[in-house]
Amino acid sequence: MLAVVMFGFAATASLAGGSSAVLDSYIKVSDALAKDDLAAAKTAAAALADVSKTEKQDAISTEAAKVTTPTSLGQARKAFKAVSAEAIKLASGKDGYHVMTCPMVNADWVQTSTTIENPYMGKAMLDCGTEKK
Repeated sequence: MLAVVMFGFAATASLAGGSSAVLDSYIKVSDALAKDDLAAAKTAAAALADVSKTEKQDAISTEAAKVTTPTSLGQARKAFKAVSAEAIKLASGKDGYHVMTCPMVNADWVQTSTTIENPYMGKAMLDCGTEKK
């Protein structure tokens, strides 16, 4: 019985750690988009796709892979919306993650700071948005 309980605890701990690794990788994509850095966003998205696949977060992996191919920030940001939708599900109820929303593009994202760093508007309107409650 103890072995079953310990195995269950280990499996739960692994999933919790994995989701943090996925969310941490997601934040790197968001940060790159907020800085208008398409190359860094594509590189971070590829890493996110890899870690998500490893952590069995297939929906995020699939959507993150779509951020690796755009040739413009606008296209990358559009693809990022689907990644964010999955990240929001993963971050739900976890301490240290905040869901933000941008009314200008009607899109949400996750970040670790309460200071707005809008990945959809970038440097043009970096502080556009509010925290969702």
